[in-house]
This record gives sequence, structure tokens and C-alpha cells, in this order.
Amino acid sequence: MNRLRQLTLRRIGLVILLLALTAAVVLTLRSAPGPVDAASVDFDAALKGVKFDPAQDHNGAQGENGIPEGFEMALVAAILKNPALDLSAQGGVSHAEVRKAYEQTVTSARADTTALSLMWPTTAEVIAGYSLLGKDSHAAIKNMVAGFGSPLKGDYAPALALDRYLSAEGDADGDGFTNRQEYHATRSQGREAYVRAALDPQIKPAEAQLADLPALKKTRTIVGVVLYPGFEVLDVYGPVEMWANVPGFELVFIAEKAGPVRSAQGVETVATQSFESAPKLDILMVPGGFGTQAELRNPKMLAFLQSANQHTQFTTSVCTGSALLAKAGLLDGHRATSNKRFFLLAEQQSEKVTWVPEARWVESGKMFTSSGVSAGIDMALGVIAQMKGQMVAEEIANSLEYVWNQNADQDPFAKYILRLDSPQMRAEAGPDRLLKSAPEAGAQLAESPEWLRLFFSKRLLIETVQLKLTSAAQPDRQIPLSTLHEMGEKDLMFKVDQRLAPGEYRLDWAVTLEGSTQMLRGQLAFGVDAGR
Repeated sequence: MNRLRQLTLRRIGLVILLLALTAAVVLTLRSAPGPVDAASVDFDAALKGVKFDPAQDHNGAQGENGIPEGFEMALVAAILKNPALDLSAQGGVSHAEVRKAYEQTVTSARADTTALSLMWPTTAEVIAGYSLLGKDSHAAIKNMVAGFGSPLKGDYAPALALDRYLSAEGDADGDGFTNRQEYHATRSQGREAYVRAALDPQIKPAEAQLADLPALKKTRTIVGVVLYPGFEVLDVYGPVEMWANVPGFELVFIAEKAGPVRSAQGVETVATQSFESAPKLDILMVPGGFGTQAELRNPKMLAFLQSANQHTQFTTSVCTGSALLAKAGLLDGHRATSNKRFFLLAEQQSEKVTWVPEARWVESGKMFTSSGVSAGIDMALGVIAQMKGQMVAEEIANSLEYVWNQNADQDPFAKYILRLDSPQMRAEAGPDRLLKSAPEAGAQLAESPEWLRLFFSKRLLIETVQLKLTSAAQPDRQIPLSTLHEMGEKDLMFKVDQRLAPGEYRLDWAVTLEGSTQMLRGQLAFGVDAGR
């Protein structure tokens, strides 16, 4: 009986194993993407496949854009199914460019959403449909799928380039009327009438049909948080925690390039949008951190802040983020504050700003700037109070068990301030110089150094540090350095990120010391006899 029982159990085990293997094969076959067939696209089925209602309208960056998704995507489908369509001579769209963009977008979306497609097989087609409807629609779907752990990293540029034709404010047939206007004029007649009007330059809305064209309904507030290497984690996630609990607020992480961005604490945060793809923002937030100094010299960062600020309802900063806003000229004529221990850095960026040293945060027009790190949470609640009312801000703070410091005018950490004309800095004024270095100047090292260290006569401001290591053999190629540490109050330590070959090397350094408004500069030369 025991032997019979063992044989029976083995047979059951084999059956279970075979069933599991069969299921795995079936799942693999079902999830394997087939060829891209633009002519047979069915966006209605694709939308329903991910539980979206084609009759809804919620794909604009701000919420609704005036046209239900089913109508918008029907227009795209009609173009894909008509190889003869070419309205380029009239300034309109052509089948060829839409087909090419669709095929590229589906291919990218399939690669980016392999896991999601196992659950919702039409995910890639939906992403392609939204992407073809313009930058705002692409941003909306990109944020959505990123929340499911599938950031869109592929090439969506061909689809986004069609924004001027296929977005709600685009003009598919080149007749001078937007697609939204064409929809409003024909909406009572159904999809076919809309598609026909949107693709025929001879069919134009009458003035009477546009008389009651409604203004776009705004349903979401887009909050853009700028990331850069070396940002301070709490600067970002303190305000994010508050804003994420406001109904209707949608948060977007933005960086120069989309992808993971490493913080000053070593934790990475994924930016789902690049400077180029970012949607128009209602609220812009710039954090501080050890990476601020590098971004002050980054023209792409400054240009993005200037561009984004043109559309914001509020532009905000935490800590030394106000230094970046000042450098970009956005705080000129405004009152502002910053991290008290690095107040000097902010002051140095613009003389046209009225800097408020004692404030926890400062509201000046649409500009909200806060003091160091945790002050960003208080500032974020202040923005909520401005937009949604004091009671809403207090309820959010209470729900998150946070004691909100509501006194914007008094920062308990103002006593630590370091600024251009502070008595402390004047009292400590004296010779600014490098005391010593490790290795010593002119040293010949037996092996490549892993770390370099500089010792100064005064406490240094680490955010002002500039370093450049080069070799005599290749003076135009900069050797990478990282892991910048203020080991004490007056010494600086940093890592050499590659093995140095035998030869002569020069470190050019610049730093602002406490009590000075000028950069102290110098050079350290040393040699390496043998590589590490």
C-alpha cells in the first residue's frame, strides 16, 4: 500500500508539473507580440482591454481636453487605414508619417511594458494611441504606466512630433480650425462626421457652430518636481508627501534626462519626464542639495526653469533650490529665503532679490521659497492653504500626523545663518588659504591615489566646490571625481574614480571659505610612478 501510494503521488506530481509547463508555454505564446499592423488597429477594443471607457475625456495634461478618447483615436485610426491620405500640401497630416510613428511607438511600448501586457494585452496599443494624440496625452499615459513600474524609456519622438496635427489643439487637415473646434461643430452627428470634417479641408465649422465653444475644463493640478544628481531627499519627498494627498494633484518627476537620478543620500528616484517632454506645470518645485552648485553652471537646467515658470501658478523651492531660481533670474524683484547655513550661496546669485534671513518660508507673488530641508513641508502646506484653503491644509497635516509650523516669518534655525554681512563672518575674517594637501604638493606616489584631500584655513562651503583633475599627457580630458565629503569643518575629501597611469597630474580647485565672497583658487600637482 505504501508503494502504491508513493507511485500515485509521483504520478500526481508529474501531472501538476506538465500542467504548469503547459500553462507557461501558453502564457508565453499569448504574451508574445505579433507584427505591428497599423491597418487593422482597433483603439476602442484596445481601450476597453485596459478597462478604459472610449467615451471618457481625461487625457490632457491638465485633465480634459474637450474631445473623448474614442473620437480622438478614431481620427488616428482613419488615417492609418487610408494609405492614399496625404494632406501635407495643405499643411495637414499624411498617412505615411502617422503609420511610421505608430509602428515605432507600438514597438517601443511593447518593449517598455512587457510585464503590464501580461495582465492587459492591449497596453502597447493604448500607449501608442495616447502618444499620437500629442505631448500632453503622452505625458498623462506615461505617468500612469510609470505608477505601475513600467517607465517609458523607448523612442516616442515620431509620435510626439505629430502634436501639431493630432492633438486637440492641432489641425489634422490644415484648414485653420483645430480638431477641438471640428469636434464641437460635429459632435452631435457622431464620430464619422467628426473624422470626416477633421480630414477634409473643405469642411469647415460655421461661425455659429463655434459660438458656444466651451473653455477647457481643468480637472488636475500638475506638480512638477525637478531632480538633479545630489538633490536632498527630504527636500523632495517632504513636499511630495503633502501634495500627493491633495485630491486632483498629479505629481511628475522631471530631470534633464528621464531615468534614475541619484540623491545626495545615495537613494535614486526615477524621473518620468525629461526637460524636453515635461508637460506644462501648475506648480514647479526645485529642491536643494549638494548638487546645487553643479546645476548653477548648467545652462539646460536654468533654461528649463525659465521656460516652465512662464506657465506656472506657483513656482517654489526648498533649501538651496532658491539659489537656482535666483540664478535663473526668476526671483528678481521678489522677497525670498533659503537654507540658513548656505544662505551665502543664494545671496551670491542675484543682487536683485530681497533676501529674508529670518523667514521659515516666503510668499512673494507666485514665488514660494523655503528655508532648509524640513521647511519645505511647511511651505508645501502653505501652498495648499493658498489654493484649497487653510482647513484643507490643516486636515492634510493632521492626517499625516505632522505638526505644521504655520509661522512663515520665524525660522527656529535662523540663528545658524551664514550670509555676506553677518557679524560671525566679519569676526572670523582673515587670510584665506590652503594649509596642506594629501598627497602633498609635488609628491611622487608609488601607486594611484584612491582619495585626495585638501585642508583649508577656514570652514569651507561645500556647495561652492569646483574640482578638475587632468593629466599632463591628456590635459583636455577631465578625470572623474566623486563622493565629495566635508570630513571636518575645514577639510575636503573626494574620490578618484579611475586608476591613474604613471605620469604627472594637476588638480585645479576652487572653493568659497566662510567669511569670504570670493572664490579661493589654486592648483595641486603630483606624480604617479606606478598604476594602482
